[in-house]
Amino acid sequence: MRTVNMCHVGLQLYTVRDLCGENFEQTLRDVASLGYTTVEFAGLGEHSAEEVKCYLAATGLSAVSSHISIETIRREFPTVVRTAQTLGCKYITVPGPPVGIGKTAGEWRFFREELRFYAGQFAAAGLELCYHNHAREFDVLDEGVTPFAILFENAEPYFPQIDVYWAAFAGLKPDELILQCAGRCPMIHVKDMAHDSSRSDEIVGKGCLPWDKIVSAARHAGVRYYIVEQDKPRGSSLEAAATSLKNLKQFLG
Repeated sequence: MRTVNMCHVGLQLYTVRDLCGENFEQTLRDVASLGYTTVEFAGLGEHSAEEVKCYLAATGLSAVSSHISIETIRREFPTVVRTAQTLGCKYITVPGPPVGIGKTAGEWRFFREELRFYAGQFAAAGLELCYHNHAREFDVLDEGVTPFAILFENAEPYFPQIDVYWAAFAGLKPDELILQCAGRCPMIHVKDMAHDSSRSDEIVGKGCLPWDKIVSAARHAGVRYYIVEQDKPRGSSLEAAATSLKNLKQFLG
């Protein structure tokens, strides 16, 4: 796993997807003006990688990662590599399992083998592969194990991108999960959980997650990238991103 000299706070652009659809270049400028130093992509819309590379250069933003489905990787592996290299991404992150995967340990072990294979292919191109969890990775399967345990029980050639909200949603303590993956978790996704019974995702610092513990665990575990994300921001998505950044910086000190 590569490391950098300091931690970076980035934005998963899915958070501001409404604005990206209207004006991708201006949205990147706005994100940079908030104080973000890096971004994670969730698609480029109608823009070419070369165009977006120019947008990044103009704003001073770097690209740390891109979320790419395993189905897209299967179909378009050479294009995925070229795009990531053009954008300057360090990581390719698979944001979930294959469509249709079931609840048997055998299916998840088969998927693990696929991740191992593509991790090697990406490594040959100078890229590293990560896997992003939601809540289902902590469901108990037929053999009494969880998908997360299967995917990360060994020191794999790919790495977890731990989403602290979804880990908490599944009933885990995010800080403990991060520490379990110490030295193997380059990025975490940060979003809070609402105090009410909806348990919906919330602006960092506005919910019930223990950020002091999460940040402490992330530091001990060697996390280098804190990626802000909110799936369903209420009101202005850009304002939500701004407030999350402000609050996260306070926790980071």
